[in-house]
This record gives sequence, structure tokens and C-alpha cells, in this order.
Amino acid sequence: ARFSGWFFGGVGIGIAASGLAVVAAGRLVGWPWAPWQREWLVVAVLAAILALPAGAWLPPVPIVPRRGAGRGWGGAGPILALVGTAYFLEGAGYIVTGTFIVAIVGELPGLSDLGPAVWILVGLAAAPSTVLWTLAATKTRPIATLTAAYFVQTIGIALPALSDRAGAAIASALLFGGTFMAIAALTISFAQRAAPPAQANRAIGWLTAAFGLGQIAGPLLAVALAGGGDLRPTLLVAAAAVLAGGVLVAAAGVALHSRPID
Repeated sequence: ARFSGWFFGGVGIGIAASGLAVVAAGRLVGWPWAPWQREWLVVAVLAAILALPAGAWLPPVPIVPRRGAGRGWGGAGPILALVGTAYFLEGAGYIVTGTFIVAIVGELPGLSDLGPAVWILVGLAAAPSTVLWTLAATKTRPIATLTAAYFVQTIGIALPALSDRAGAAIASALLFGGTFMAIAALTISFAQRAAPPAQANRAIGWLTAAFGLGQIAGPLLAVALAGGGDLRPTLLVAAAAVLAGGVLVAAAGVALHSRPID
């Protein structure tokens, strides 16, 4: 558990690496493919190379199912329902931003060259974020830290829709990148604490499924809202979804007031 922050931080390093790879691919000359084809090919090769040591280093870990475990959530059911709904909203809001932030920033006046840099900043902010947020959770109530992460991300998502300045785009990348993996890490850690010990893995599974459903719903909503080609209203809706998720997590914290699990 102490190293879970570093585990999630690997995603941020990968995001930054993909952004750097895209920039490098754009500078390649003499290739017969279009620039976007070069970018996909370079990132695919990078992923294949990194997959080799990752697969080689994975030790075989037998999974022994728990036997005789009940299926009830005990008193944690309503709390997990609130956090699960919030995690669904997070999946929807986060994926919209992660998918379109580069395009949105690139279409802003005078910021066409900033798109790839914004994605690199997202990764650089994400890499240490889980360690820092997990550390913060040890200094206060984890549910309060998770609530704060939702609200900070709301600001990060909304900024490019509210301002076309470079500073807003950079701040958005740092705030968004600095929270989306942290929310995942803190949510999984919370589920392990909130659910009965025999049901912790099941709770994590349900929460992850809710997050995945949000990731499916988010782009569908984005396409429906961006009929005119302007994605900024979509960002505001995504920010509202994450804000609503933060309110639900705060409500879960209130419910925990009489049933502390930390």
C-alpha cells in the first residue's frame, strides 16, 4: 500500500513520454507517411519496446479466491454507492478532458503550437501526483483529501473553456494532470478501507466498472454537445460532472462522520 502512489505514477511518466514521442515524430523528415501517421507509429513502437521488460519482470502470482465470504456490504453500502457514483462522473469528466484538451488548446488563438506541450505537462504533473496526494491523505482524513482532488480537477477542466490565454492552458494541464490519477489511487485505497475485509476486492471491481462506464459515456456526451465544432461547452459539462462527483464524495464523508474507517 505504501508504494501504490508510485505504481499509479507510472501512467504520468507514460503520458509525458507519449507527448515527447509525438513532438519527435513531427520532426522526422523523409518518411512517406502523413505527420499523424508518424506519430501513431512512433508511439506504437515505443509502447512495444516498453512492453518487453514489463512482461519479463512480472512475477507469477497465484490468485487464491476467498471462500465462504459473504456478499453483503455491511454499513458501507450507502457510502460505497456515493463514491461509486462519483467515480462514474469522474470517469466521464476526466476522459473528455484527456481526449480533447490537446485539440482544444491547439485551436485557441495563438496557441496552436502549445497542444503537445500541454499533454507533456499533464504527464509530468501526473507522475508525482499520486505520491503527493497519498501523502496528504495520511495527514488528514482520506475522504477529505479525495474531495479536495475532485474540486481541484474541476477548476483544471474548466480553465481552457473560460480563458484562451496560455497561462490558463498551462494551469489546466497541471491541475488536471495533478489530480486524475490521484483520484483513482485514493478511490481504490478508500474502497479497501471502507468495505468489509472479505469484500474489498469486490468493491474495487464495482468501482472500476463504474469508472469504465463513465469513460464510455463521456465521449458520447462530448460528441452530442460538440455539434457546432466548439468543444469548450463540452469541457464545462465535464467540469460540472466532476464537481457533482466531488459533492457526492463530500456527502460520503459526512456519512462517515459517525462511522470513521481511517
